[in-house]
Amino acid sequence: MMHKEKKVIVYIAGLIVLCSLPYLFTGCAVKKGRVYEKDGELYGKTDGLFKSRWYNYYLRGCSYTEGGYWEDAAADYLVAIGRRSNDQRRARTYGMHVIDYFPRRELGIAWYNLGKYQQAIQALETSLASVETARAKYYLNLARKAWLERAGLDTKPPSVAVTFPPPQYSTNDFSVTVRGTARDNYFVKNVIVNNAASTLELSRSEVSFAEEFVLQQGKNLITIRSEDILGKTSTAVELKVFVDRQGPLVMLACAPDSAGVVSISGRVYDESGIADLTINGRTLAFKNTAAGSFHESFAVGPEGVHFSVRDTVGNVTTGVIPVASGRGSPVIDLAGLKDHQVSYKSSLCVQGLVAAAKGVRELDLNGQPLLAAKARNDFRAFLKKQDRSISVAVAFSKRIKLVDKNNTVRVSHVDSSGRTVEKEVMVERVVPRVRRINSRLSMAVLPFAEKKPAERALQDTVRSVLMTAFTNQKRFNVFEAGKVDEVLHKESGDVTALAAQEKAAEMGIRIGADTVLQGAITASGVSVGVDARLVDVETQRVLAEMDVYWEGDRWADVWENMDRLARKFKEHLPLREGRVEELASSYARIDLGSSDGIRPGMRFLAYSDEEPKEPAGKGVDLGSDTIIQALLSAGEVKVESARTDIEKLFTERGMVKGDNIITK
Repeated sequence: MMHKEKKVIVYIAGLIVLCSLPYLFTGCAVKKGRVYEKDGELYGKTDGLFKSRWYNYYLRGCSYTEGGYWEDAAADYLVAIGRRSNDQRRARTYGMHVIDYFPRRELGIAWYNLGKYQQAIQALETSLASVETARAKYYLNLARKAWLERAGLDTKPPSVAVTFPPPQYSTNDFSVTVRGTARDNYFVKNVIVNNAASTLELSRSEVSFAEEFVLQQGKNLITIRSEDILGKTSTAVELKVFVDRQGPLVMLACAPDSAGVVSISGRVYDESGIADLTINGRTLAFKNTAAGSFHESFAVGPEGVHFSVRDTVGNVTTGVIPVASGRGSPVIDLAGLKDHQVSYKSSLCVQGLVAAAKGVRELDLNGQPLLAAKARNDFRAFLKKQDRSISVAVAFSKRIKLVDKNNTVRVSHVDSSGRTVEKEVMVERVVPRVRRINSRLSMAVLPFAEKKPAERALQDTVRSVLMTAFTNQKRFNVFEAGKVDEVLHKESGDVTALAAQEKAAEMGIRIGADTVLQGAITASGVSVGVDARLVDVETQRVLAEMDVYWEGDRWADVWENMDRLARKFKEHLPLREGRVEELASSYARIDLGSSDGIRPGMRFLAYSDEEPKEPAGKGVDLGSDTIIQALLSAGEVKVESARTDIEKLFTERGMVKGDNIITK
């Protein structure tokens, strides 16, 4: 029995040795490593003494990768993985030295170039499970595509389903967010909205999308398609969005019947359809028709006749018609909107009333006709039925977009005799204090480090273009490069000294920024990788770490990729608005959580609305400025809420429960 057990033990030991031979021989084979020369460059040669540590194999593998020696690179990466398995940013090697360590990603790239697509996919997916990098996503897309082409598995096109808006949709908004899902039995590559591709960084079998689309007055056609990784496209989904920002036209003729009683004949017109009409508190029924008439008698006071008409998309025309016994000169009343008023809103509903002495031929708002052909004919027919001695008026409303600073509101009326009457007011649009760019999280973009100093031109271009992209998206308060560089040169001219997180944060404090953006560029003859991280200068916490990678013409694609890099930071630190739900002496609980993209370390401004200095006219909504009460910082974040520390109070009032909040 003992003899048999001895045989079994020897047999198992032999198996272990045999199974270990490939690894042992590989280890021996790669320990020395071959050095190759190509175009005057050496590959497989690393700086310093080769001590057979995990980082020695990894760095030598990277050297083989640069030269395209994929078998040697894969062998080194396998050994490195055996000694330290997970990909990691800033992995400590010895002392204070750190490197970005991505052996599984680089192994996947080597296997892709060796035609081992399934192994490449597995290695790249494992890398992404540890840390997301744009280079891993780029090659995972290539490996997936190559595998599908070789296997011939993907024969069906993808599909796209829109959850909002419906195929026929009416609105009075200035934009609509199209939401839906694209699916493929393998991998969706992008979603195409009106021929503009929104390419995904990493293909997936199911993609939820939300694309904002700017709307024009009238008819808007939106088409959505999806494309899979092999280039097959789905059947297009068409959305017809009708935009109506003009309220109903109200044509009224008023004639006094007896003391305190007035007879009102009227006609209402709206292209979207009339929903309801109320006159002096009495609601008249309509059946969503484009036009309708009425004739009623009302007891009225000295103010006149109050009316309100709403169309099917929510536009409302309101006003007061004074009861007069005769027909005077044409008059335009803009319902309480005064010259040089200040609006804190991005849009304004202009309400007006025109006393039409001789009928209306034209009625324009800022050069755009309010009386379309059908409405003009409707009004003429209405006038023919009225007694020429009674007062006739046309009421209108329209929502217009305001630009920052000065906006002209000009209403022009031409009567049937050709006489023109105009009224013009100036409205100043002011951005509320809490929404101004100087209330956003401020950012100082430091010069990016570069592995190949000979490519200085690329370094300068990347920084300049990235700053432009950040400025255009209006998410962060980006400091001018001149101001940043002035402090840098005064404090330290050595850019490499800023690579350390704490050093960069110290420089950010001197600049006066909330955050600093550090970056590094890795460029070769065929590819460019740009890594960036946003550091909070007070806590030295990394708020976000993003990268982009592309191959081909470095100059042609730099604008697109810097825009993508800026967009990644914006999506990682989104602008969100909510309220204070609970308040204590040192903290506040807010109604935003991880489902809203909130992360620990994000900052918020708590604010309240300021009382208007000058009240607007009745029916005119000009909004109000805001008072910033406190600065908050997110700590514990749950799905639907977050606990925030109160870092600073700005007013004696301080915070109260129910205050508004917005991400800084």
